[in-house]
Amino acid sequence: MSDHLAILFHIKAKATRSFKPPTDKVFDRKRADFESLRKTMSDSAENFFASAPQNSVVEDNWSLFKTTLTKAMVNDIPQRRSSMKYKLPWITSEITPNAKERSIAQEGSSLSETRPLGGV
Repeated sequence: MSDHLAILFHIKAKATRSFKPPTDKVFDRKRADFESLRKTMSDSAENFFASAPQNSVVEDNWSLFKTTLTKAMVNDIPQRRSSMKYKLPWITSEITPNAKERSIAQEGSSLSETRPLGGV
């Protein structure tokens, strides 16, 4: 017999998955038209060097290059929304390292030989 009493209760709750809706656009490299991108960039390089960039300020040259590259990427590489990432609310940054340690320990224990108790 024990001097402790068990406490039983029912919780009417469900674990829910929270997800991050796709908000960011990313470039889809698999469907990119790299030939068109190369042609656009080589044409813009010819125009850039024809405009005597050595007479311009570095910031202006960088701005011109950046806008040209961005426009070429938008035109020649299709974009898609990033896929939804499901986030389990009970998996926290404190649990993740412990879970990795546990899986490493389990791999190590499955590789070792098991001996019967008694040392034989």
